[in-house]
Amino acid sequence: MKTLRTDQAEAINNVRSAMRETRRVVLQSPCGWGKTVVAGDIVRSARDKDKRALITVPALELVDQTVEALYSQGITEVGVIQADNARTDWSKPVQVASVHTLVKRGTIPEAAVVIVDECHKWFKFFETWFAGEAWRKVPIIGLSATPWLKGLGSYFDKLVVGNTIERMIGEKTLAPFRVYAASHPDLEGVRTDRGEYVEADLVERMGKPKLIADAVQAWKDLAEDRPTICFAVNRDHARQLATEFEAGGVGSAYMDCETPTWERKEIRRRFLNGDVRVVCNVDVIGLGVDWPEVSCISYCRPTRSEMRFVQNVGRGLRVEKDKVDLIVIDHSDTTLRLGFVSDIHHDELDDGKPKIGGAPIVELPKECPQCHYLKPPRTAKCPKCGHVNEHHAATILHERGSLKEVRPEDINRPMPAAKKFPNKAEVWGQLQWYQKQHNKGPKWPLANYKQLYGVWPRDASTHGWEAFFGPPGMDLASWIQSRRIAWSKRNPRWSNDSAQSDRPKGAVASVDRVAQQFMPGTLMRNDDWENFQ
Repeated sequence: MKTLRTDQAEAINNVRSAMRETRRVVLQSPCGWGKTVVAGDIVRSARDKDKRALITVPALELVDQTVEALYSQGITEVGVIQADNARTDWSKPVQVASVHTLVKRGTIPEAAVVIVDECHKWFKFFETWFAGEAWRKVPIIGLSATPWLKGLGSYFDKLVVGNTIERMIGEKTLAPFRVYAASHPDLEGVRTDRGEYVEADLVERMGKPKLIADAVQAWKDLAEDRPTICFAVNRDHARQLATEFEAGGVGSAYMDCETPTWERKEIRRRFLNGDVRVVCNVDVIGLGVDWPEVSCISYCRPTRSEMRFVQNVGRGLRVEKDKVDLIVIDHSDTTLRLGFVSDIHHDELDDGKPKIGGAPIVELPKECPQCHYLKPPRTAKCPKCGHVNEHHAATILHERGSLKEVRPEDINRPMPAAKKFPNKAEVWGQLQWYQKQHNKGPKWPLANYKQLYGVWPRDASTHGWEAFFGPPGMDLASWIQSRRIAWSKRNPRWSNDSAQSDRPKGAVASVDRVAQQFMPGTLMRNDDWENFQ
């Protein structure tokens, strides 16, 4: 039986305190924190009172893993609800159930406490179940490292944070990590759907032979022959990667959701004994699966989802004997787009409504042009190779294998917005998000859209923008920042948005006057635009 750490014991006490106010609580803690250990303690408390408990899991791999975790906690009266599992026994007081099986059978066993593992993986089935008269007073506890699903706060009332990645690395209960930007895929024009990249478009970009070959060569250069999980876009992409690793002399294996259990166990065995160094998968080892020996992640799956990214990288953060740290070889630019996983954190559940004045955007890391190591923001000297960034009159762009000087005429001729930002609905959705997050006035997205395209947004051009409501992409975020910097240099007294009281009264009046002029067919003068920024 495992002894609870101080943070785990404190989290359980906080959950119990929250249960005095509501029956619906989410416990958030990083991958590797020990949520199954905590779940076992909650189940044991129920059994001490002779009460039944139910744990639901969203994936096949998590059924046996959860049962084994309960056994290690001394809880052996466990039955399983999942297809024709050998442990099926509805008479047992503790049941571990696959959500898919519950949905298919439509029968839920009686329980005095329910634990929903990986509760950010939401099923419509939960909505009906939780609202049922027989379940309204039953404690339902969601567990997740990333409970940031939009609308999750409509079904759970309170969030308890057990710990964070950053704090656990400091406490040495999670492994530190270092990230390398090994490739920079061209994602210009890749469509998005409900805030995530469209898979078909990603496959076309990430399946290019050069990027596949880069993944193998980067692993040889950077991975130090470590046991590695490779995340791919889809099955074909994962097979391509596995084939290329094998051709490059690196033992590899392929796994997807249809890989049978016996084959998964065989891959795991070969992975542990070193015959397989890289396992290429599609969202199979990316959620809740514990392979603590993983000390390298090859990330070949661009994503805009913080949940997916943190879950995937979290597979390698567990502390293990002889593990010094985790190496992340990022071929997707996701770290540059979303930030380090240790910086991605939210303190409250999302109720599905747009937030005004939300959490500040994560400061993004910077790539060292010398060794491709991703260093913390505002760090001039690379911690890995010691290279120091210096400002030069000429601008240098790094390309794989070469350095290219950009001529002044190139800098002075920016790409037209129509080419750089072809999806006007996406831009409009991201501008709307930025306005809400930073408490900008309602005319702010209008002004920026007009500045980009020279026309006012119309229903035809921005139709479906709600699907893109989310953080700006790298290019648009850089453009917004460049406008802010240019404005603050010209108006040093006004550079602090929060210091409204320091602005001359005439300046505030000027902003109000400009805002009133934002009507279709109205043009802005340059000085008005600068004031409005």
